[in-house]
Amino acid sequence: MTLVSPSWDRWTYAALVVSIHDGDTVRLAIDVGFDIRHTTTVRLLGIQAPEVGGAGVTPEEKAAGIRAREALADMLDGGAVVVRTRKDTQEGRGRYLATLYVVQPDGTWRDVCAQLVADGHATPYDGRGRAPRWTPEGWRPAA
Repeated sequence: MTLVSPSWDRWTYAALVVSIHDGDTVRLAIDVGFDIRHTTTVRLLGIQAPEVGGAGVTPEEKAAGIRAREALADMLDGGAVVVRTRKDTQEGRGRYLATLYVVQPDGTWRDVCAQLVADGHATPYDGRGRAPRWTPEGWRPAA
């Protein structure tokens, strides 16, 4: 894998997408240097996407979650991304928090998290307190 990334900090890595769980969770093979790859699951930093399953998920939310996952898959189509972690921070389920970037045909970098929010597939979420919930009427604060 060869991917030239912008000059960011030392918590930035080239990675390949292994799988996409939902609109805010992906599994990556991260190139940490010296021919060493670490495969792990990351939670996209700063966003909340509709759920695709679990307790209390309505059929409408599941459908919205599947659309969010498909939108994310479309953005990550090439498989190669740049992942920028928040140092070594993990959230409650042990996933690293990260922002993903993909290179565009014109050489610019797209922030995948910001694009999911801009396209209506996710909402901003700072990770504090209970996550907002998707409803057919829009995003609602957690009860």
